[in-house]
Amino acid sequence: MAEKTQLNRVATGVPGFDNLIEGGFVRGSTVLLSGGTGTGKSMFAGHYLMTGALAGEKCVYITTEEPIVKLKQDWLRCGMDFSKFENRNVFLEEINPLEMATLPRRLSSILDSRKPDRVVIDSTTMLSLSIDNQFELRKTFLQIISLLNKSTATTILIEEAASMTQYSATGDVEYLVDGVVVLRYMEEMPEYKRHLLVRKMRRTKHSETRHPIQITDRGLNLLKLK
Repeated sequence: MAEKTQLNRVATGVPGFDNLIEGGFVRGSTVLLSGGTGTGKSMFAGHYLMTGALAGEKCVYITTEEPIVKLKQDWLRCGMDFSKFENRNVFLEEINPLEMATLPRRLSSILDSRKPDRVVIDSTTMLSLSIDNQFELRKTFLQIISLLNKSTATTILIEEAASMTQYSATGDVEYLVDGVVVLRYMEEMPEYKRHLLVRKMRRTKHSETRHPIQITDRGLNLLKLK
């Protein structure tokens, strides 16, 4: 029997999550993190960034909506202090929502100059609000994913879920990326209302179960299934 190839994995640092995906994302992959408002997307990304920072990796966080100062405040409340890493191996970049069409060019420049190990783009949803033409919108997404695929970075793309079955604004991104992690807020659930599902993860044997999650003063935490 042929021996199974061991892939290099990148730990997210989200408590309880990496066990669901064989220890982490495949290095160099691009993963879509999809969810509605208040589901923990930026907190998940904060854990991912801090885990890389502590490991001495180069990390880039590109925000297109929330100002950097507010993101840092939110992370700090959950014990994630980026002040000693910022501009050393963690680089926080802001892009004006009105200039989203420049994202591919800006991303190309960042990848060339920083050569990051980890990238987060929070969020690509703004592209659909700034580019009306569907063909141009899809072409822009393809440019972004092509740039990421050519780099060595392991990337999280954050998107607002368009519906319960569509995980990105265009409905195309989920087919182009290597993985899809879905965060949901389910008001009808009697106890834990936030849940996480690994919808897709290439080259990975992953959990197919919906997992309850909590946001605490230590960040995001997956709860054990009863």
